[in-house]
Amino acid sequence: MLYLSALTLFFIMHIIPFKPHIRKTLTNRIGEKPYKILFRIIVFGIVCLGIVGWTQFENIYFYEPGLLLKRIHLALMFPAVYLWVIAETSNNLKRFIRHPMLTGTKIWALGAFTGQWRFTIHDSLCWHIDICYPCGNRQ
Repeated sequence: MLYLSALTLFFIMHIIPFKPHIRKTLTNRIGEKPYKILFRIIVFGIVCLGIVGWTQFENIYFYEPGLLLKRIHLALMFPAVYLWVIAETSNNLKRFIRHPMLTGTKIWALGAFTGQWRFTIHDSLCWHIDICYPCGNRQ
């Protein structure tokens, strides 16, 4: 609950710069520089609150992957990291793989999915968002 509170406060604090009348009222009242310092201190405190809240989340292990899946996970990490590195260098492999960094990220995600089957509240929220609002139809 602490993490979700911190996440909510974080988003609320970042709405202020996009509302000109709220920001102008605050800067007129306390000044531009004190406003920026106060904003940074509050956001830093909210981030610390979120870190503490994140450590209090309990993982629910609903499946323990077998040794084979853990080995597959480790085997997929090498090509994923290799593709990330070659994405930033000039080489001939880019003729065959159009987006090496994206491909490496997909391989990494597949490996992480096969090797780590933990389920947290944060993961369930992400799954809910992805199921209810697929990437192509998000409004």
